[in-house]
Amino acid sequence: MRNFLFFTFIVSVQSFLFGQIRFTTLEYPNGLKYPKAVYTNNTAIEDSVNNIIHRKVGDLETSDFCIGDFGFVQKGSHLQILFMCNCIDMPKTEHRYAFIDLDKGIEVPFYEVFEDKSREKALGVIRSSIQKANVADANCSGAIKDLGDNPNWEQLNIRLTKDGIEIRPAVNSDCEPHPIRVPYAELSEFFKYRFI
Repeated sequence: MRNFLFFTFIVSVQSFLFGQIRFTTLEYPNGLKYPKAVYTNNTAIEDSVNNIIHRKVGDLETSDFCIGDFGFVQKGSHLQILFMCNCIDMPKTEHRYAFIDLDKGIEVPFYEVFEDKSREKALGVIRSSIQKANVADANCSGAIKDLGDNPNWEQLNIRLTKDGIEIRPAVNSDCEPHPIRVPYAELSEFFKYRFI
């Protein structure tokens, strides 16, 4: 019996580990670091994710000199990748994002992380957080007010973080350093994944 439980534990751990996507770090000759996905569950999806990565940073390969790195957050079968890019011909550092459904291997809008029937309720919580927000930066505060009382998904830039989501207006960079934060606990009943 003890051997059976140990075997079951090992198989469960291996299944969990192999269900996660991993990344290796590659670097262009100009110095920009970027990820290469390794997804042992499905090589077609691995190829698709790597194509998305190339679409996000491939244009920087020809720049003379770059520095940059990447990070990612995976929640269930959804993956968000952040690319931090700064090349000699850029006026400032660019943050580029990809939000990917690993079941399909495609980029998807952020609201895909919510249950279909719960998306409007989740948007209601997000709208309420926006209305309650007190942003000290005048330009960002103005951009938030410009969203109106009932912004839709397309008007919002939403990102996963360790403890919750960050919300910014989609078409305004003034709020980059001043996001509105919503803890996962306030949205947990709407996610497709109960462990978020």
